[in-house]
Amino acid sequence: MRTVFRNARIVTADDADTVFEGDLAIDGDRIVYAGGEYAGAADRTIECGGDFLTPSLVDTHTHLAMTIMRNAADDLKLRDWLYRRIFPMEDRLDEGLVRAGARLGLAELIRGGVTTVVDMYLYPEVMREVLEESGAEGVVCCGDNDADGDTAGRLKRQERVLGFSSDRVRGMLSFHGEYTCSEAYLDGIAALSQESRTGVAFHNSETLEEAGTCSTKHNDLSPTMYLHSLGLLDYGGIAAHCVYCDKEDLALLRQVGCAISLNCSSNLKLGSGIPPIVTMKERGNLISLGTDSAASNNRLDLFREMYLAATLPKGVLNAPEAIKAAEAIRFATRNGARAAGFEGGVLREGAVANLIRVSTDALNIEPIGDPLSCLVYSAGAENVRMTVCRGKILYEDGKFANGWDEKQIRREAREAAAELRRRLG
Repeated sequence: MRTVFRNARIVTADDADTVFEGDLAIDGDRIVYAGGEYAGAADRTIECGGDFLTPSLVDTHTHLAMTIMRNAADDLKLRDWLYRRIFPMEDRLDEGLVRAGARLGLAELIRGGVTTVVDMYLYPEVMREVLEESGAEGVVCCGDNDADGDTAGRLKRQERVLGFSSDRVRGMLSFHGEYTCSEAYLDGIAALSQESRTGVAFHNSETLEEAGTCSTKHNDLSPTMYLHSLGLLDYGGIAAHCVYCDKEDLALLRQVGCAISLNCSSNLKLGSGIPPIVTMKERGNLISLGTDSAASNNRLDLFREMYLAATLPKGVLNAPEAIKAAEAIRFATRNGARAAGFEGGVLREGAVANLIRVSTDALNIEPIGDPLSCLVYSAGAENVRMTVCRGKILYEDGKFANGWDEKQIRREAREAAAELRRRLG
């Protein structure tokens, strides 16, 4: 089926930062035309009326099922948030609660222009099913720890996840973090990484306490250096947060091909700090964006993450030119796709048809001025009118095309949250 989008502001997100007014056509899962007026036949023509077409967004670090913990653990530092509130709730989860939360989280992301996710959470088989039914694409990780002592069982689950392999959903090795996992568990994941020659996803240097404690325990090694000493970084992966990575850490991450996932809103809300984004850029790191969980930042909105990634360095360094709007867009699109190991991130002929339509008919958009600035500094998830993954429309003007019913998803999530509160007593 050939679909033509007419009269759009097309944001290519390429190195030239090109934006042009014209038409774009998709056929199957590919973009077959991007230019001036399209003269060919079409099965469906969509009049955009000057709306933006941009590459779809990529969330490279999230915990979707934690939406049922939204607004339940706020105004706390990370350690208190995690050990006093989150871990007790996670001990009472089951497949049904995780499924309800994952659907709500993924629906929120798709509604906000995301087609590709890297999800790190418990019950990875459930997340794989939810991703498959949604029509989106992504990477499923089981970012757990072995605090219960079942190291062997946890490693077997990592092996199962690594075996996830379909057209749209892949598995990836993962662990929660250096400070929550035993060295035996980390050694086991390193062995799996070496054997399979695949990367690992993990939380890294999220707080000053984490970095300092690791240095004290492991002969002045930072979390990055310690994990590398175990063989966990030899095949790259995705390091989330990296708030307290120094230049040597960043150089190592670049050398091994490990992408960085910034989670600025979560880090700010938990009081964890601000990552050295400009240094990351200068060191040549692959920078992508994540939302983290709705339990830590409360809103899964990649537009907000773009805004923060662009504005925080300006304020910290008193340098308004530090990160430009075009760079923030690439963090959320092309860089994210590369980090997750998928195509996407650009709009040009021959590219995969992962794209979104962003309305220009909104109070927070007018007047548009510079299109790239408009998308990063003015637009939000609420302005997305359509989300397309591999040529298939997942969301359009308030409705999900995969059969999901928003009211039902919200109701099931509310019920799941109520059940979790009941189990907590």
